[in-house]
Amino acid sequence: MVRVGTLLPWVEFGFEFFLNVQESPGVEMLGYLKRLMLVLIMGSGMSVMAATPAASVAVEGADYKLLTPAQPTIDPKKIVVTEFFSYQCSHCYVFYPLVSSWAAKLPKDVLFERVPVSLGRAAWQPVAQAFYALQSMNKLEQMESLLYSAIHTQKTLMYDEASVTKFVSQHGVNAAEFTAAYNSFGVKSSQLAAEQKMKTHMIQGTPTMVVNGKYIVNGEGTKGYEELLQRTDRVIAMARAEQARK
Repeated sequence: MVRVGTLLPWVEFGFEFFLNVQESPGVEMLGYLKRLMLVLIMGSGMSVMAATPAASVAVEGADYKLLTPAQPTIDPKKIVVTEFFSYQCSHCYVFYPLVSSWAAKLPKDVLFERVPVSLGRAAWQPVAQAFYALQSMNKLEQMESLLYSAIHTQKTLMYDEASVTKFVSQHGVNAAEFTAAYNSFGVKSSQLAAEQKMKTHMIQGTPTMVVNGKYIVNGEGTKGYEELLQRTDRVIAMARAEQARK
Protein backbone atom coordinates (compact mmCIF):
# COMPACT_ATOMS: atom_id res chain seq x y z
CA MET A 1 0.00 0.00 0.00
CA VAL A 2 1.25 3.45 -0.85
CA ARG A 3 1.70 5.75 2.15
CA VAL A 4 1.54 9.53 1.77
CA GLY A 5 4.37 10.14 4.22
CA THR A 6 6.85 8.10 2.21
CA LEU A 7 5.63 9.26 -1.19
CA LEU A 8 5.69 13.04 -0.94
CA PRO A 9 9.50 13.40 -0.66
CA TRP A 10 9.84 11.56 -3.99
CA VAL A 11 7.25 13.84 -5.57
CA GLU A 12 9.17 16.89 -4.34
CA PHE A 13 12.42 15.41 -5.64
CA GLY A 14 10.76 14.83 -9.02
CA PHE A 15 9.72 18.46 -9.37
CA GLU A 16 13.19 19.66 -8.34
CA PHE A 17 14.87 17.33 -10.83
CA PHE A 18 12.46 18.42 -13.54
CA LEU A 19 13.32 22.09 -12.98
CA ASN A 20 17.06 21.39 -12.94
CA VAL A 21 16.85 19.51 -16.19
CA GLN A 22 14.84 22.33 -17.71
CA GLU A 23 17.42 24.91 -16.71
CA SER A 24 20.54 22.94 -17.77
CA PRO A 25 21.53 23.55 -21.38
CA GLY A 26 22.88 20.75 -23.50
CA VAL A 27 21.21 17.91 -21.62
CA GLU A 28 20.36 15.10 -24.03
CA MET A 29 16.95 13.57 -24.26
CA LEU A 30 15.43 16.57 -22.51
CA GLY A 31 11.95 15.94 -23.87
CA TYR A 32 12.07 12.29 -22.88
CA LEU A 33 13.12 13.07 -19.31
CA LYS A 34 10.43 15.71 -18.97
CA ARG A 35 7.75 13.28 -20.05
CA LEU A 36 9.14 10.52 -17.81
CA MET A 37 9.18 12.69 -14.70
CA LEU A 38 5.69 14.02 -15.34
CA VAL A 39 4.36 10.48 -15.69
CA LEU A 40 6.05 9.39 -12.47
CA ILE A 41 4.86 12.43 -10.53
CA MET A 42 1.29 12.26 -11.80
CA GLY A 43 1.16 8.51 -11.28
CA SER A 44 2.37 8.88 -7.71
CA GLY A 45 -0.26 11.47 -6.96
CA MET A 46 -2.97 9.23 -8.36
CA SER A 47 -1.74 6.39 -6.17
CA VAL A 48 -2.12 8.54 -3.08
CA MET A 49 -5.68 9.48 -3.98
CA ALA A 50 -6.61 5.88 -4.78
CA ALA A 51 -5.12 4.51 -1.57
CA THR A 52 -7.11 6.71 0.79
CA PRO A 53 -10.69 5.62 0.00
CA ALA A 54 -9.71 1.96 -0.30
CA ALA A 55 -9.12 1.82 3.46
CA SER A 56 -12.79 2.66 4.13
CA VAL A 57 -14.28 0.04 1.82
CA ALA A 58 -15.62 -3.20 3.30
CA VAL A 59 -13.67 -6.24 2.13
CA GLU A 60 -15.17 -9.72 2.02
CA GLY A 61 -13.21 -12.13 4.18
CA ALA A 62 -11.60 -9.32 6.17
CA ASP A 63 -14.59 -7.23 7.26
CA TYR A 64 -17.46 -9.62 6.65
CA LYS A 65 -18.57 -13.06 5.54
CA LEU A 66 -21.55 -13.72 3.32
CA LEU A 67 -24.53 -15.50 4.85
CA THR A 68 -26.01 -17.94 2.36
CA PRO A 69 -28.91 -17.93 1.93
CA ALA A 70 -29.58 -14.34 2.97
CA GLN A 71 -32.30 -13.94 5.61
CA PRO A 72 -35.25 -11.51 5.63
CA THR A 73 -35.03 -8.50 7.96
CA ILE A 74 -37.62 -6.76 10.11
CA ASP A 75 -37.65 -3.73 7.77
CA PRO A 76 -36.52 -4.11 4.13
CA LYS A 77 -36.56 -0.32 3.67
CA LYS A 78 -33.86 0.14 6.31
CA ILE A 79 -30.31 -1.07 6.79
CA VAL A 80 -30.88 -3.52 9.64
CA VAL A 81 -28.03 -4.31 12.02
CA THR A 82 -28.63 -7.27 14.32
CA GLU A 83 -26.58 -7.98 17.42
CA PHE A 84 -26.79 -11.56 18.67
CA PHE A 85 -25.82 -11.62 22.34
CA SER A 86 -26.31 -13.24 25.73
CA TYR A 87 -26.32 -11.75 29.22
CA GLN A 88 -24.32 -14.80 30.30
CA CYS A 89 -21.55 -14.02 27.78
CA SER A 90 -18.55 -12.20 29.29
CA HIS A 91 -17.60 -10.77 25.88
CA CYS A 92 -21.10 -9.33 25.48
CA TYR A 93 -20.75 -7.72 28.92
CA VAL A 94 -17.64 -5.86 27.76
CA PHE A 95 -19.22 -5.03 24.40
CA TYR A 96 -22.51 -3.74 25.85
CA PRO A 97 -21.51 -0.14 26.76
CA LEU A 98 -19.60 0.27 23.49
CA VAL A 99 -22.35 -1.00 21.21
CA SER A 100 -24.99 0.95 23.16
CA SER A 101 -23.10 4.22 22.64
CA TRP A 102 -22.48 3.35 18.99
CA ALA A 103 -26.13 2.45 18.34
CA ALA A 104 -27.34 5.74 19.83
CA LYS A 105 -25.47 7.63 17.09
CA LEU A 106 -26.61 5.60 14.08
CA PRO A 107 -28.19 7.55 11.17
CA LYS A 108 -31.92 7.35 10.52
CA ASP A 109 -31.60 4.86 7.67
CA VAL A 110 -30.11 2.25 10.03
CA LEU A 111 -32.25 0.12 12.33
CA PHE A 112 -30.50 -1.64 15.22
CA GLU A 113 -32.00 -4.72 16.85
CA ARG A 114 -30.70 -6.97 19.60
CA VAL A 115 -31.43 -10.69 19.71
CA PRO A 116 -30.73 -12.60 22.96
CA VAL A 117 -29.72 -16.22 22.36
CA SER A 118 -28.75 -19.27 24.39
CA LEU A 119 -26.24 -20.79 21.93
CA GLY A 120 -27.87 -24.12 22.72
CA ARG A 121 -27.18 -23.86 26.47
CA ALA A 122 -30.27 -24.49 28.58
CA ALA A 123 -28.86 -22.44 31.48
CA TRP A 124 -28.63 -19.37 29.23
CA GLN A 125 -32.27 -19.52 28.11
CA PRO A 126 -33.97 -17.95 31.20
CA VAL A 127 -32.19 -14.59 30.95
CA ALA A 128 -32.77 -14.56 27.19
CA GLN A 129 -36.50 -14.94 27.85
CA ALA A 130 -36.23 -12.28 30.56
CA PHE A 131 -35.09 -9.82 27.87
CA TYR A 132 -38.47 -10.08 26.13
CA ALA A 133 -40.42 -10.08 29.41
CA LEU A 134 -38.72 -6.88 30.58
CA GLN A 135 -39.10 -5.35 27.12
CA SER A 136 -42.85 -6.00 27.16
CA MET A 137 -43.04 -4.29 30.58
CA ASN A 138 -40.95 -1.27 29.45
CA LYS A 139 -38.40 -2.21 32.12
CA LEU A 140 -35.54 -3.35 29.90
CA GLU A 141 -33.57 -0.10 29.94
CA GLN A 142 -33.88 0.01 33.73
CA MET A 143 -32.66 -3.55 34.25
CA GLU A 144 -30.21 -4.39 31.49
CA SER A 145 -26.97 -3.03 32.92
CA LEU A 146 -27.97 -4.43 36.34
CA LEU A 147 -28.37 -7.90 34.86
CA TYR A 148 -24.97 -7.77 33.20
CA SER A 149 -23.29 -6.45 36.33
CA ALA A 150 -24.93 -9.01 38.62
CA ILE A 151 -23.92 -11.94 36.44
CA HIS A 152 -20.35 -10.89 35.67
CA THR A 153 -19.29 -8.71 38.60
CA GLN A 154 -21.29 -10.06 41.52
CA LYS A 155 -21.33 -13.62 40.09
CA THR A 156 -25.06 -13.98 40.68
CA LEU A 157 -26.37 -17.24 39.22
CA MET A 158 -29.47 -16.81 37.06
CA TYR A 159 -30.03 -20.17 35.45
CA ASP A 160 -33.79 -20.52 36.00
CA GLU A 161 -36.98 -18.50 36.14
CA ALA A 162 -37.04 -18.34 39.94
CA SER A 163 -33.55 -16.82 40.26
CA VAL A 164 -34.24 -14.27 37.52
CA THR A 165 -37.57 -13.32 39.09
CA LYS A 166 -35.95 -12.93 42.50
CA PHE A 167 -33.28 -10.64 41.07
CA VAL A 168 -35.56 -8.32 39.10
CA SER A 169 -37.99 -8.05 42.03
CA GLN A 170 -35.10 -6.85 44.19
CA HIS A 171 -34.61 -3.97 41.75
CA GLY A 172 -38.06 -2.49 41.47
CA VAL A 173 -39.85 -4.87 39.11
CA ASN A 174 -43.14 -6.31 40.32
CA ALA A 175 -42.60 -10.08 40.71
CA ALA A 176 -46.16 -11.08 39.81
CA GLU A 177 -46.23 -8.90 36.71
CA PHE A 178 -42.82 -10.18 35.63
CA THR A 179 -43.91 -13.81 36.06
CA ALA A 180 -47.03 -13.16 33.99
CA ALA A 181 -45.01 -11.51 31.24
CA TYR A 182 -42.26 -14.14 31.34
CA ASN A 183 -44.79 -16.95 30.81
CA SER A 184 -46.97 -15.11 28.30
CA PHE A 185 -47.49 -16.50 24.81
CA GLY A 186 -45.94 -13.40 23.20
CA VAL A 187 -42.72 -13.54 25.22
CA LYS A 188 -42.28 -17.28 24.76
CA SER A 189 -42.89 -16.91 21.03
CA SER A 190 -40.31 -14.12 20.78
CA GLN A 191 -37.72 -16.20 22.60
CA LEU A 192 -38.32 -19.22 20.36
CA ALA A 193 -38.12 -16.97 17.29
CA ALA A 194 -34.78 -15.63 18.54
CA GLU A 195 -33.41 -19.16 18.84
CA GLN A 196 -34.61 -19.96 15.33
CA LYS A 197 -33.05 -16.75 14.03
CA MET A 198 -29.76 -17.76 15.64
CA LYS A 199 -29.86 -21.02 13.65
CA THR A 200 -30.83 -19.49 10.28
CA HIS A 201 -28.09 -16.86 10.69
CA MET A 202 -25.59 -19.61 11.57
CA ILE A 203 -24.47 -17.86 14.76
CA GLN A 204 -21.56 -19.70 16.38
CA GLY A 205 -20.70 -17.26 19.16
CA THR A 206 -21.56 -13.95 20.77
CA PRO A 207 -21.46 -11.06 20.28
CA THR A 208 -22.06 -11.32 16.54
CA MET A 209 -23.17 -8.45 14.30
CA VAL A 210 -25.12 -9.11 11.10
CA VAL A 211 -26.03 -6.45 8.53
CA ASN A 212 -29.16 -6.77 6.36
CA GLY A 213 -29.48 -10.48 7.04
CA LYS A 214 -26.59 -11.38 4.76
CA TYR A 215 -23.33 -9.83 5.94
CA ILE A 216 -21.85 -11.38 9.08
CA VAL A 217 -19.31 -8.91 10.42
CA ASN A 218 -16.00 -10.69 10.92
CA GLY A 219 -15.01 -10.62 14.58
CA GLU A 220 -11.76 -12.52 14.05
CA GLY A 221 -8.42 -10.75 14.19
CA THR A 222 -9.73 -7.55 15.77
CA LYS A 223 -7.64 -5.65 18.30
CA GLY A 224 -10.75 -4.78 20.30
CA TYR A 225 -14.47 -4.26 20.05
CA GLU A 226 -13.94 -0.75 18.72
CA GLU A 227 -12.48 -2.35 15.60
CA LEU A 228 -15.50 -4.68 15.35
CA LEU A 229 -17.73 -1.60 15.25
CA GLN A 230 -15.47 0.02 12.66
CA ARG A 231 -15.89 -3.04 10.47
CA THR A 232 -19.64 -2.86 11.03
CA ASP A 233 -19.61 0.78 9.90
CA ARG A 234 -17.85 -0.21 6.68
CA VAL A 235 -20.37 -2.97 6.01
CA ILE A 236 -23.23 -0.54 6.68
CA ALA A 237 -21.75 1.86 4.11
CA MET A 238 -21.53 -0.99 1.60
CA ALA A 239 -25.15 -1.99 2.26
CA ARG A 240 -26.25 1.63 1.85
CA ALA A 241 -24.54 1.87 -1.55
CA GLU A 242 -26.10 -1.44 -2.53
CA GLN A 243 -29.59 -0.21 -1.66
CA ALA A 244 -29.02 3.02 -3.59
CA ARG A 245 -28.36 1.01 -6.75
CA LYS A 246 -31.72 -0.75 -6.56
